[in-house]
Amino acid sequence: MTIADNGRGISEASRKHLSEPFFTTKGMIGTGLGLWVTKQIIEKHQGTIQVRSSIRGLRRGTTFSIILPVDFR
Repeated sequence: MTIADNGRGISEASRKHLSEPFFTTKGMIGTGLGLWVTKQIIEKHQGTIQVRSSIRGLRRGTTFSIILPVDFR
């Protein structure tokens, strides 16, 4: 599953901390637990979460991709 936006993007410095508990880019809004919990759940299912983001130009914005394995047994 891929989710993308065309917002202001996330700086490289902030991207390094996105999966840390209590890290937020929203100041006093939010707890900073959403992506941390999401990553934990995805990894428990042997999946991965990837993020791409740009803060410059016309292609500014952020994309999150969640990859989960499929078992066809």
